[in-house]
Order: sequence, then C-alpha cells, then structure tokens
Amino acid sequence: MVRFSIHASRRVSGRPFGTHLLLSKLARIPVRALDVGCGSGNLTSHLLELGFHVTSADLSPAFLCLVENVLGRRAGCECLPSTGKGWPGPDASFDFVATYFVLHHVPDYLGLVSEMVRATKPGGIVCVDHEASEGSWNPSPEYLKFKRQAEQAMPFDWSKLVDPMRYVSRFRKLFNPRYQAEGNIHVFPDDYIAWPRVRQTLQESGCEVVWEQDYLLFQRGYPEDLFEAYREQCADTHVLVAGKRAGAA
Repeated sequence: MVRFSIHASRRVSGRPFGTHLLLSKLARIPVRALDVGCGSGNLTSHLLELGFHVTSADLSPAFLCLVENVLGRRAGCECLPSTGKGWPGPDASFDFVATYFVLHHVPDYLGLVSEMVRATKPGGIVCVDHEASEGSWNPSPEYLKFKRQAEQAMPFDWSKLVDPMRYVSRFRKLFNPRYQAEGNIHVFPDDYIAWPRVRQTLQESGCEVVWEQDYLLFQRGYPEDLFEAYREQCADTHVLVAGKRAGAA
C-alpha cells in the first residue's frame, strides 16, 4: 500500500493507495494536467515523473518563479499566473485537474471547485486531496490517543525557540485569536471544508464522484510502527475524485 503524501511518498505492501493509485492508472495514457495552487511544485513534480504535460498555476509570483527555476526546464512543464479565482483559460482544457492542500486557503473554495470542473474536459478527472476530514474536526478517541502518543515520541524541535516569527505570531494572537502565520483561512470548527457542499458543487457542475476516502496522513517525525498500528483505526485527511460527465459543459 502507498500512503501518498506530496511531501513524502511511503510504500507499504506494494499496493497503491490514495492519489497515487489514481495517478498510476492515468500514467498509462497521454494526459494534460493542471496543478491548481501549485505552491513549490510538489504535485507538479510527481505529475511530470508520470509523463504528464503539466500546467502549474498559482497566485504567488514567487512560487511560480521557484517552479520555473526548479522544474521549468523539464519537458512538459509550463507555469501560469492565477487570479486566485480559478482557471483563466478556455473551458475543457485538461484531462486531469488537481489541487493538493489548497482549498482551505481559499475563501470561496466552492467557486474554485466549479472552476476546476470548467477547466476539465468531458470524461476528464477532478481530484481534491490533502484536506481535513470530519475525523480531524471531530476526532475519535483512537485518533486523540494516536496524536498524544505521536507527540510524545517525536523529538522536540529546538529551532522553534530561536525563530522570531514564533513570538511575533503569539503576540498577534493576543489581538486576533484567529491569526495564523501561514495565512490559513479555514482552520476553525465554524469555518472549514464542508465535504457535502463540495460533492454538491461537483454534481451541479457536471461531475460524478467516483471515489473518496478518509485516511491517516503520515507526517514527518511520526514513528512508523505507531502509524502502522493506528492507520486503519482513525483518519484525519480526505481525498475525493470525480469524473466529468460526457457532454457536460
């Protein structure tokens, strides 16, 4: 099984899992892909390795410059500035449109999902991965036990003590409890990714949800034996895959 993380792909038992399962199947055919909110290019890199022709889109000029410098020389990679409101190009341009760890940064995330569908060709695939599942917002006793044991086993990051932004963030939180140094928006129980609404938006835009799953995300520093003991008992992350119906606009 593959526990697929853009930051660290980890293989167990040889069977594909999550987004990697989907990508391994798509790799058998020529694919034009759009990486929505590409960031530093983690997903773009994986797609290029599979032989996809990838358009990397992001609101940040700095991230696009980074992707261009690191990956732009590879065949099949191009970068495109985004308006932050979706795909600025023509309809039905891509076979595969994906976003990874992005929706919670976007206030109108349902609007972004609609734009992802618009950019997808009929018969193409829309993929949303690495967003918090219901188990993250309403954790089970097993998940709380896992997190407690994982935190106790992980070494303390002493570099945090000399990071000035740590103290700036704590000071700003005194005046704005919702302040996040990373810039996250959807991080509170009353403001999060509502998966039923994502499904509804996809369906209304001409897609059919073909597969989705909750899974426990492996994070750097987790003891692997502890993760293995709990990965079938609890989850904190969700992946959803939808196919755009033939004839859909």
